[in-house]
Amino acid sequence: MPRRLLLLLSLVGCSTGRSCGPDDPRFQAAVLAEPLRQLKEDPGSYGPALQRLEERMEIGSATAFVQAIHSLRLHVTPAQRSDDVCTSEVVGQHVIDRLQALQSSLLSKGSTLTPVRATVCRFTPLSVPLPAPVGRVLPIRFLGWDLDRAPLQLEWIDPEGQRTPIDGALRRRGPFVVEADWGGPKLAPPASPADLVLSTEGRELARLKVTPHAAPVEMTLTQVESAPAQHPKVDALAPADHVVLGGGCLANWVKDGQLLTASHPTREGWHCASKDHTTPEVGTVRAFVLSTPKSSGLVVHTASSAGVLAHHSQARAELPPEFKLIGGGCAVDFGQGAGSLLVNGFPDGHGFRCDAKDHVDSSPGVVTAWAIGLLLPEGWRVVRKDVSSTLDHHPQTGAFLPMDGTVLVGGGCRTDYSASGSMLWASHPNLGANGWLCAGKDHRITDRATLTATALGLRQGSTP
Repeated sequence: MPRRLLLLLSLVGCSTGRSCGPDDPRFQAAVLAEPLRQLKEDPGSYGPALQRLEERMEIGSATAFVQAIHSLRLHVTPAQRSDDVCTSEVVGQHVIDRLQALQSSLLSKGSTLTPVRATVCRFTPLSVPLPAPVGRVLPIRFLGWDLDRAPLQLEWIDPEGQRTPIDGALRRRGPFVVEADWGGPKLAPPASPADLVLSTEGRELARLKVTPHAAPVEMTLTQVESAPAQHPKVDALAPADHVVLGGGCLANWVKDGQLLTASHPTREGWHCASKDHTTPEVGTVRAFVLSTPKSSGLVVHTASSAGVLAHHSQARAELPPEFKLIGGGCAVDFGQGAGSLLVNGFPDGHGFRCDAKDHVDSSPGVVTAWAIGLLLPEGWRVVRKDVSSTLDHHPQTGAFLPMDGTVLVGGGCRTDYSASGSMLWASHPNLGANGWLCAGKDHRITDRATLTATALGLRQGSTP
C-alpha cells in the first residue's frame, strides 16, 4: 500500500492491523483527501478527478460510494454552451463543497452524500421588457445547475411584496437550463411592474425585474410560398380588414441559386419574384407581409419611382416630408433578356433605394423603388437598427430590435461587393425575433461581399 495512503488511513483511524477496505467509511474518506487537495489547487479540473475516484473505488466493492461519485459526475457535466455562465472554476468549487461534505459525513457516521444547498449560476438582466406583439412566445432561460434536483418555483412579486405562484410555467432541459415560455398562457405578462422570481425550497435563485411596455400597434405576419418553378412568383395578401405596413421575400434553392427580382408592396399585400440565372434550377419563393388592423387608424403612404434602362439600374423613392419612412420595396423589369437581379433594397434618408444589375450575360433592366411612410401619431417614433455581416461569398446577417415594446414594421438590405457582384436571395422580416434578415451570394463568378441588414420598428415614447 502506498506510503501516502497509509498515512491518510492512520489519520482516520485505519491501520495495517485493522480491517479498513473499500467498504469502510474511513477508507473512503481517506481516498477523498488527495483529489480534494488537487481540486483546491485547480477547481476547473473536477472532471478527471471525479473519474479517477470512481475508477479507483470500482476495484473494490464500495457500491454506495461509487454511486455517489457517479451521480456527482453526471450532474456537473456541462451542457452545451453552459460554460458561458457556469465556468469550470465555479462548478469545480461546488464539487469541492460536495466532496468535503461527503468526507465529513463518512468520518462522522458513515452515511452517504450529505445534502448541500443547491448552487445556481445565472444570467439575470436588470430588466426584461414585455414582448410587444400579442401572441408572441419567447423563452426565458435561467442558466445554472441544481445538483440535488430540488423543486423549483416561479412566482410574481409585486411592489407591495404580494407573491403569486406561477404553476406549470417551468420546464427543464438537463440540469443546466430552466426555461419558461414568456407570453404563453401559463406565464402571462403582469399589468404593472413586478419581479419574476425563481426559487427553491424558499431560497431565491434568480430575479428578473419586469417592466411592462404597451405595443404601439398590433402586427400580423402573413406568409405564402409559390409553386416550384425556374422563375417563381407569389403574392402574400394581408387580411381584408388590415393595412399593409411592410414585407419581404425569401428564395428557396438547393444547388446554384434562385435570386430575387422583385420584393415590393401591392394594394392588398406583398409581391415576390425570383429566378435562376444562366444555370437552370427549380425553386420556390416565399412572400411575407406585415399588416395591422385598419381600426388602428394609421395613415400609410406609398411612393414609387423608376430608374432608367441600364446594366446597373438605380432608383430611389422619396416620401413627402410629413411621412416617416417605415420600409420599402424593389422590382427590376429586364424584358426578355437573361435578366437583371436585385442587389440592394434599403432605407436611405427619407426614402428607399434600390439597385439591380445584369450578371455574366448582358441584360439591362429598369429598377423601380417603393418607399412606405407613416404619418406618426403623437408620441410615436421610428427605431432603426443596422447590423453588417463579415466578408463572405454567401453573406448573411440580421438586425434585431429591442424587446421593449418596439414592434418591427419594415427593413432592408444593402450589399457592398468589390468585383463581379453579389445578389440578394433573402430580405424579409422575422416577427418572432423582432428583426430583419438578409442573405446574398455570388453566382458563377467568385466575389466576396458584406451585407448590412436594417430593421425599422415603431415605439411609443420619446426616450431612445
